[in-house]
Amino acid sequence: MATEQSTKTYRGNCHCGAFVYEAEIPEIKSVITCDCSMCFKKGTRYAYAPEASVKIVKGDESDLVSYQFHTKSVSYKFCAHCGSPVLGKGKLGDQVMYGLNVNCIQGVDLQSLEEKFVNGAATGEKHVPPEYSGPEPEAEIEGAKIYHGSCHCGAVGLAIKSKDLHEHPEAAGKMGFVTCDCSICARNGNIWMYPTKKQIVFTGRDNLSYYSFGKKAMRKSFCKTCGVNMSNEWLENGPDIWPINLRVLDNFSTDGLKINHFPDDSRDPPYVNP
Repeated sequence: MATEQSTKTYRGNCHCGAFVYEAEIPEIKSVITCDCSMCFKKGTRYAYAPEASVKIVKGDESDLVSYQFHTKSVSYKFCAHCGSPVLGKGKLGDQVMYGLNVNCIQGVDLQSLEEKFVNGAATGEKHVPPEYSGPEPEAEIEGAKIYHGSCHCGAVGLAIKSKDLHEHPEAAGKMGFVTCDCSICARNGNIWMYPTKKQIVFTGRDNLSYYSFGKKAMRKSFCKTCGVNMSNEWLENGPDIWPINLRVLDNFSTDGLKINHFPDDSRDPPYVNP
């Protein structure tokens, strides 16, 4: 005889705290990781929940920006203020389901979860990145190649001049390729590289929103339309580097790259979940 599965109440939120929800679902022991063009650029990892099991406790779902593409069967929702990719929403059969981005759920040890891979990139029409039409970076680097990147909707583009990142991982900067558990990078699923400012050119910067917090030495940029997190920018007197989210590079694979993980959040003042 089947036994009823016990549930646990989880609390999730965007980084700025404008949107907070609670979900009563089975204990999260694994996450769905998808390699489709959208999930890869946002670094999202999902646990699924029926609509009835999710309760909004602060803000309103209508306050989130919704983005759809391809068949438009799923709405990807992010906070307009901080850019956190909080959840997705769509139908499974006749039932409305939430895809809760586990990166935005409080108190979950993200590193301990089993990852269940879904080959979303092989489903439906292949996503074609927009053609880059802006200027190239002015940096002079012997043997360099040009990488192009974009948000998902194509409103923001960039070009990076660098040595081959697979053959010359030192080109990512002194820290190499980096992920970290800080309150914002974990939510956004960022993988950072650290080129100099002369190595970067952006297009469509009018389509970016910016978010800063804590001591506000930096601000994070994300597309107003699709929410893809693009870069970090120093607000003043910062070093001559421009951290770029590696996920935004088009037709680029992270396979084979050594990605360094920073396990703790040492920000002062510390982040407090709402």
